[in-house]
Amino acid sequence: RRFSGGGTVVVDEKTFFVSFIFNSAEAPCESTPQCVMKWTGDFYSSAYAPMPLQLRERDYVVGERKCGGNAQYFCRDRWIHHTSFLWDYDAAKMQCLCLPERQPEYRQQRDHSEFLCTLKEYFTSKEKIYSMLRDELGNNFTVKEAALKDIEEVMQRPHRRMTVGVSPPKVTNPTSL
Repeated sequence: RRFSGGGTVVVDEKTFFVSFIFNSAEAPCESTPQCVMKWTGDFYSSAYAPMPLQLRERDYVVGERKCGGNAQYFCRDRWIHHTSFLWDYDAAKMQCLCLPERQPEYRQQRDHSEFLCTLKEYFTSKEKIYSMLRDELGNNFTVKEAALKDIEEVMQRPHRRMTVGVSPPKVTNPTSL
């Protein structure tokens, strides 16, 4: 679970993360959950065109299948919006998740294999989606890139840690996945 809420997610090297952190006074939209969702939906739709990505309820979808989820956190004059996109996923790891009690209507109780899609189905590489995102950021903001070594000190500062590791369940009949 993210400190910012949202559902429990499976995270591994196949997950593509995007986080927007804004001071409300400099934000590209009104600082309300609905306005931030609309803005990010429009932003991602533009960034990842011609992939037919849309915001549906609170998910990023292609048609009837989800490729990304999000969480938001608002505090005084700031907010953060996290997105977890599926570049790809391991079906066995997804078995760690139960069907959530609260589901978007369009999910229709479908299991993960019927409900999810991946960015890999639409793009040739992770680098391609990164470069499309970077280009769209450049169309909207002044972008300054930094090397990981340049921000390591910042990453060592105390911060909230909520990550919990889990192992996928043992599968007795792998053909049933």
